[in-house]
Amino acid sequence: MKRILKDWLLLLASLLDDAAVILLLLLALWYFKIQISPFIIIFLILLFGLIVFLMHKYVIPTMHSKIITGSEGMIGLNGTVIKTLDPRGTINIKGEHWKARAIGSYIPEGDEVTIVAMDGLTLHVKQKK
Repeated sequence: MKRILKDWLLLLASLLDDAAVILLLLLALWYFKIQISPFIIIFLILLFGLIVFLMHKYVIPTMHSKIITGSEGMIGLNGTVIKTLDPRGTINIKGEHWKARAIGSYIPEGDEVTIVAMDGLTLHVKQKK
């Protein structure tokens, strides 16, 4: 319940600038005595409601998704040893060669490994079971 409330507060905060622009536009139209059709008002309300619905459907879930960039995104990926890890060597992940250090002692060429940590540009890996 607490997470849902926090998500909605973040969502509403992101919509405040849109609501402020709409309010200023309506105030300007009122000040210059420009009449607005009720159909246009209903359309704008429905459009704003659609934007809120789409943000709820697509934006809120992304706030809780797994990080897929940077060092956090590398953790858990699998790769193949291309230069024996004894304990240092080279692995291939998604077509890229990375320096790696085996957790344990020895992982032969061709074996599958899983990244468990990252120290600078050196990946710490363990043999995939």
